[in-house]
Amino acid sequence: MVPKKSGDWRPCGDYHALNKVTVPDRYPIPHIQDFTVKLQDIPKTAIITPFGLFEFVRMLLGLRNAAQSFQRFIDQVLQDLPYSYAYIDDVLIASNTREEHLEHIKAVPQRFNDHGIVINPSKCQFGVSELVFLGHIVNKDGIRPLPEKIEALRTYPRPTTQRKLREFLGLINFYNRIVPNLASLLSPLYKYLGKEYKNTKEIVSTEDSIAAFEAAKTALSDATLLGHPKHDAPLSIATDASDVATGAVLQQWVDSSWQPLAFFSKKLQPAERSTVHLTGSSWEFTWPLDTFDTSLKVISFMFSRTTSPLLSSPHANLAVTLLDRSDT
Repeated sequence: MVPKKSGDWRPCGDYHALNKVTVPDRYPIPHIQDFTVKLQDIPKTAIITPFGLFEFVRMLLGLRNAAQSFQRFIDQVLQDLPYSYAYIDDVLIASNTREEHLEHIKAVPQRFNDHGIVINPSKCQFGVSELVFLGHIVNKDGIRPLPEKIEALRTYPRPTTQRKLREFLGLINFYNRIVPNLASLLSPLYKYLGKEYKNTKEIVSTEDSIAAFEAAKTALSDATLLGHPKHDAPLSIATDASDVATGAVLQQWVDSSWQPLAFFSKKLQPAERSTVHLTGSSWEFTWPLDTFDTSLKVISFMFSRTTSPLLSSPHANLAVTLLDRSDT
């Protein structure tokens, strides 16, 4: 039993053994019946506690396919309510006016009630113009990182072990889509993840790595506000690549200027670096396409690149790749 912030208790189980023999759930079509535990599977969820043995008749977190099954279920429940957005058990309701919001906050709970979903009112917020959702602050203007996360990274001490470095990289890479060219900025730090640095405390000790560490912390503090997509705004993907990383920004044309919607960056492997400035590479476009895929469905957009190889020497693989995606 794990204590919650509210003072209540959360039952948990160790399902490492069960998860190892569970087939991963990749089926895309929603199945509402997946919300409950099948009768024959209930004994598999048994846990031992100081209070006795317990079996779960409803899905619980910790099982390998719990998140996927619940996401399919909640998508099915809310599928015809376009003003609702669900990420597993976090549900956002967006309205343009107070009158709309009153209607929406009646419709969603009613839909939950119809499907036997119980909500906790103490964990809900209604009628607010700004809120925290999935680790970000969301308001009518856009999305930005949480001040407490910015402060935690700003005061993060220089890593002296690989474990602490991995922890720092995990924290800041959570905001990869908010910080432009983050992979390039962090590139001097990745070498310290190699085997030769496994048992040393000479981590982030060179001038360039210390500078990269400090710059990365500052970058999140200076992060650009990401706007909300406007359905009638022209879209563009601007890409660039260096010797160590590639990056891109998905942006929209609003009020006579480009407004960023999301950033993408990726560290290049040694074999990929050799192609960047010689012939150009289609992955400079395909990687951002895959990342921004859901934002580009059923709309037109344009590409631009800040360096020249693809412009001066068109890449056949790029043309094939873009054509292949044009009917999806």
